[in-house]
Amino acid sequence: TIQNAQSAVNTNPLEPLNQMLLGQIYESIIPFQVEGAEQAALNSYKAALALDPHNPTSLLTSARVEIQLNNLESARNFLNSAIELKNDFTAANFLLAQIEAQEGNLDEAIKRTGQAFLISPNDIGVLFQNVSPKHFPCKLFGAISDARAARNTLLVGCVIATGGSRVLD
Repeated sequence: TIQNAQSAVNTNPLEPLNQMLLGQIYESIIPFQVEGAEQAALNSYKAALALDPHNPTSLLTSARVEIQLNNLESARNFLNSAIELKNDFTAANFLLAQIEAQEGNLDEAIKRTGQAFLISPNDIGVLFQNVSPKHFPCKLFGAISDARAARNTLLVGCVIATGGSRVLD
């Protein structure tokens, strides 16, 4: 309940997970149009970010709130910030691809989906989450191929730069 989560925040105000839990509870009641739930969720996620500024999860959850409010530009900003913190943050790339697809930016959605697939290559569902099947196989698999080529170029550069002593993957 909200009271229990608030009690946890009051008991240990320096624990970001307590703020995240409180934010998640508020976020879960937004669809029921509870007055102030949106702002309370965003405030909790902002507090979590302040306590743990290198954790992109609070930015992702803030983006989810903004999407519920149909503030897609704000959601995009939160997601881009999350990806800046953690460039292999699959969930942020997925959600950003969904926003791009929703807004009709299919090329960008396909590019983001390709990036998400590279981050989580064992999750074949990535290929079917964001873009309509008419874009398969050419554009999406082309985006994956382009992203793989860029990744391989980077890895070769790392091997050369380190004299072949280690491979960063």
